[in-house]
Amino acid sequence: MVAIPGTASAAYTCLPYPGESYHYQFDQFTADPNFKDEAGNPIVRFLQFPDGHTHKHVLLTFWIRQVTPRFIPVATAFVDNRTDTTGMGTFSTTESKTFSVTNSVTLGVSDTFKSELLDVTFSASVSSSVTKSMTSSTTITASNPVPPHTRLMGEFGVDTFDITYDVAFWQLEDNRCWWHGTQTNITSNAPTNSQGWRVTSSMPI
Repeated sequence: MVAIPGTASAAYTCLPYPGESYHYQFDQFTADPNFKDEAGNPIVRFLQFPDGHTHKHVLLTFWIRQVTPRFIPVATAFVDNRTDTTGMGTFSTTESKTFSVTNSVTLGVSDTFKSELLDVTFSASVSSSVTKSMTSSTTITASNPVPPHTRLMGEFGVDTFDITYDVAFWQLEDNRCWWHGTQTNITSNAPTNSQGWRVTSSMPI
C-alpha cells in the first residue's frame, strides 16, 4: 500500500499493517491512570506528527529491524587466591546505576510518554523482560571457584537490547487511516529486568 501524506488510505488498512511488528493506538491529550510518571501522575499522551500536525486519534506502526543483546557493566571486581589450593571467591559491589529506555530520535512525544510507549512496544515485540527503567542492585553476590595463585575478574551488570526499528505515523478518522510520515532506522537501547555477575577472565598471580 502506498499512502500520500495528508490523504486517506483504504479503510483501516493500517491496522494491522502488513508485516508490522507491533502497533500502538491511542487518543491524544488523555491521561491513563494505569501509566504514571515518577511523581505518580497519570501520563498524558501527546504526539506531534513529523509533518507538524496533531490529531485526536493516533496509530503508530512499528517494524523491528534488528535486535542485538548487550550486557552493560555497572561494576568490576576481582578475587585473588594466593594459596596452593582451589578456593571459593565471592563477588559483591556497592555500586548501583539506573538504566532507562533510550532512543535516537524524540518521536515527537514527551519524555514520560516516550518511555511508556517504547516500554510497551518493546515488551510486546522484542522480549517480555524489557522494562522502561531498571536500577541495579547492590545486594547480589556470586561465588566461583578460584584456582591456586590466580586472580579471577568479574563484572556486574544488566542485560539490555540494542534495537533498530522503523515507525509510521497515522491519523484515524472516519474509518480511514491518514498517513503523516515514517521514520526509519531509529536506534534504541532497552534495559531488561535481568542483572547479575559474570566471570570475564583470570590471570596468574
